[in-house]
Amino acid sequence: MNKLQAEAPSLITTFVVVAPNELRNKVITEANQKIFRALQARYMPYSTVKEFYGLIQRYDLEGHVDYKFIYPFMEQVVDN
Repeated sequence: MNKLQAEAPSLITTFVVVAPNELRNKVITEANQKIFRALQARYMPYSTVKEFYGLIQRYDLEGHVDYKFIYPFMEQVVDN
């Protein structure tokens, strides 16, 4: 992620780590290391991704779910 940000500094993006629920603490620890802090990475557990997929399938939401809908479900893991 650092390399991507360095190669495209004008790119406006949110870096999200998607990982198993049981790795949440490790994601927080890694994201707060000096080398990664500037990325302001967020975390989304697999369980949330599975729930979103189920909702999209159940209610035929394909093409209707956007960043504004998903963003609140991404946990901020970098201490400010």
